[in-house]
Parts: sequence; C-alpha cells; structure tokens
Amino acid sequence: LQVLTLDNRMAALLAWFNKAHAPFTPALHLIVMTSSTTTSRKGFLLAIGAALSLSNIYVFSKAALIETPLFTFGFYWFSMALLYNIILSTVSGKLKTIASYSPRSRKALIFIGLLEMLSTFSFFAAIRAIDNPAVVSFLVNTTPVFVTLMSIPFLRDRFTAPEIIGICITLSG
Repeated sequence: LQVLTLDNRMAALLAWFNKAHAPFTPALHLIVMTSSTTTSRKGFLLAIGAALSLSNIYVFSKAALIETPLFTFGFYWFSMALLYNIILSTVSGKLKTIASYSPRSRKALIFIGLLEMLSTFSFFAAIRAIDNPAVVSFLVNTTPVFVTLMSIPFLRDRFTAPEIIGICITLSG
C-alpha cells in the first residue's frame, strides 16, 4: 500500500497513469493532495531519477555482461562502489568514526557486506543467464515480499490489521 503526497499536477498525472495502466499496477495507490513544496518535488524527482537509473542497470549490465566475464564486471562494479563510499565518507567526515565501532558491530557490518556481495553477484549472474532482463526485474521486485516475511522472525515485526490488509491488497495485485 503506497501513500503518495504530491501536488495537484503530479497527483493528476499519477491518477491518469493508474487509470490508463490499471491492469499493470501491482499496488493500490492512495493520492493525498497537499500544497506543493520544494522538498516533496525534489524527493519525487529523485525517486524518478532513481527508477530510471535502476532501469538502466538492467539493460546496460546485460549488454556489458555479454562482452565481459562476470568476475571482471564485478571487480569494476565493486571498485566503483568502494571509491564512491571512500569519497562520501571522507567528504562527510564519517571515515574517522569507523575506528570507534565495536568488534560486534564490525562483524555485523562484514556479514551484511558479504550478503550484499552475494545478492549483487546473484543479481548480475541472473541478468547474464536470462535472455530478457525484464524477467530479472520482475523477480527482483518480489523483494518486499521476502523483506516482509523475514522481518517477522528476525526483527520480531508485528503487523496491525490495516497493514495486513494493505499487504494482501498489494500481493493480490
């Protein structure tokens, strides 16, 4: 269940899109009209930019993986991620805080990093193995289902009746 806060023009555009593409819309969208703010407009534009950028990953990584071995691609992928994180941590001044992490926190971060590497490797291996990257996109978009299911035993999440109804509506399409 997605609740979007948008200005009137964006809400009208989304309402038109949902009406025109209703069979293809997997979630129920509630549109809450509010006055336009720079923050919400900026967030909305960033979300669209992220969606376009993520879409490019499916297409261009498929093209790159046709020409490049998976491990070479992974080397460059993770090298760029490391460079990005070093620059961001240095500029923000957070690089120095790593030394203050407890050994338990470091182990947890290493474990999470290894899981991330496994999921990223699996993601690109799937893109390479499956002819159509749209299939991978569809399967990866089942992630919220697994997050919800895993949050119950690991995070001890409990869901209220409205949340359960929202989950059921979303899963039913």
